[in-house]
Amino acid sequence: GITDGNEDFDDDGYSNAVEIAGGFDPKDAASHPTSFADHVSFEVKQTPVVAGGKISYVIHVGNRNASQTLSNVVVRVVVPSGVSFNFYGNAQPNATTYAGCASAGFCDAGDEVFWNLGNLAPGASASIEVDATVAAATTPGTLIQAPVFVTADDLGDSINLTRTAAVRAP
Repeated sequence: GITDGNEDFDDDGYSNAVEIAGGFDPKDAASHPTSFADHVSFEVKQTPVVAGGKISYVIHVGNRNASQTLSNVVVRVVVPSGVSFNFYGNAQPNATTYAGCASAGFCDAGDEVFWNLGNLAPGASASIEVDATVAAATTPGTLIQAPVFVTADDLGDSINLTRTAAVRAP
């Protein structure tokens, strides 16, 4: 059988113990914790993109939970091959820290850029926009895959999203 507390009376995918601990009704399928994945969106503003042109990303993190603060929210972008940007001038807001980027803020393939969003109270949100450049030498037909990772304390999981943009000839 199922161990006490691991039952799911309302069949909503959350155990009774998790629902009760979060202040939710374990007998009401509409009453359940919000998945961390529900808090994050990531989009490429235009696709296809042009070799030598711009590619823009928008990352949105919002706290949809009615009672729990998301603590220590961190967004990490790994710069894809064929893309570069300056986290001081081509990102809003500016990045908090980086790994691999030049000291002047220039980032290219494989570099990691971080935004520490701090704590997001219930209903609060934050957005990051990155306006990057596609290398002029990028072959048309190339697929640029941009990975984004979002973490927060006390949630036990991270969100890993990848978005793809096709490159076309100028």
